[in-house]
Amino acid sequence: KIKSVYVTQSGKKYEFLYDVEIENKGFLDIVAIECEVIIENGNDVVADTKFSCSNYSSAAVRAGKKSKFSWILTTDSTYVAEELYYNFDDLKVRVEVTQIQFKNGKIKTY
Repeated sequence: KIKSVYVTQSGKKYEFLYDVEIENKGFLDIVAIECEVIIENGNDVVADTKFSCSNYSSAAVRAGKKSKFSWILTTDSTYVAEELYYNFDDLKVRVEVTQIQFKNGKIKTY
């Protein structure tokens, strides 16, 4: 799940801070996960970017649990910033997991 929570502007750069919740429905702890995030308005791709999180010393997401993270999306496009700010609730957000690394060392690529 991704929720928009905060936006800042510095010069021509816009930063969107999102709260991200990842649920691990598996039986192994996850130490790292990589995802592609595609945000669309109809047939228009507003943003196509990546999100990753890791905690190699422990676990990023424990088996059968949820974890919360913060993610920053930065853009210098006024159009993208306006779409994300004014229309976020109407945009289609797709999160596609591309790779998961488990605590036991196994890596699964999608």
